[in-house]
Amino acid sequence: MQARLHPPALSVDFPEHTSYVEIRSMWRLFMKRISAILVIQFAAALALCCPPAAYSASEPELQALITQLQQGNPYDRQRAAIALGNTGDERAIEPLIKALDDGDNFVRSFAARGLGNAGDRRATPALIRVLQKDDHILVRRAAALALGDLGDESALDALTKALADEHFLVRRAAALALGEIGDARAVDALVEALKDEDSYIRNSAAAALEKIGWSSDTPGT
Repeated sequence: MQARLHPPALSVDFPEHTSYVEIRSMWRLFMKRISAILVIQFAAALALCCPPAAYSASEPELQALITQLQQGNPYDRQRAAIALGNTGDERAIEPLIKALDDGDNFVRSFAARGLGNAGDRRATPALIRVLQKDDHILVRRAAALALGDLGDESALDALTKALADEHFLVRRAAALALGEIGDARAVDALVEALKDEDSYIRNSAAAALEKIGWSSDTPGT
């Protein structure tokens, strides 16, 4: 016989003789994972409503987006952050950097990804600060991915430290970002991440090491 928990549309099986405390612990971990995935899916769906990559904005459109980012409601600010990042216009960089301090988690997240899309390394210090200090996992994750997009080696230290972040989504993003940067100085930290308790991080670290060109047969490892 197996113990089962049945919230609406969900069921989870536990081994026989599993204690109540163990069930509660496993259930909380399961719900934490599901919640994080749903947040990312919502963010991705919202991003689809915005202009595609390489969106070219006229001067009036650019100024309107900047105004919307600074003064709009949260949903409009989110859309503006994505759109500005997709313009690739250097005049969007400073407004996006300022938006990293927005009170809305999604605005900060989309501003970070927008800075990554824009490809301007002037954003690196601000993204490092967000990765290290923001209290929301979605924002830290976005900052890590953006640093990978920028490919700036000055972010190596912050990203390697983020491999120890408390949340698996941030650790995974840090591993992916280090793979994008492709600097061999990240190898030791990524090898250590192969021991992570979460398979997502282990797989991401392995993929990053492959991009860097490391393997278990590499001399000196």
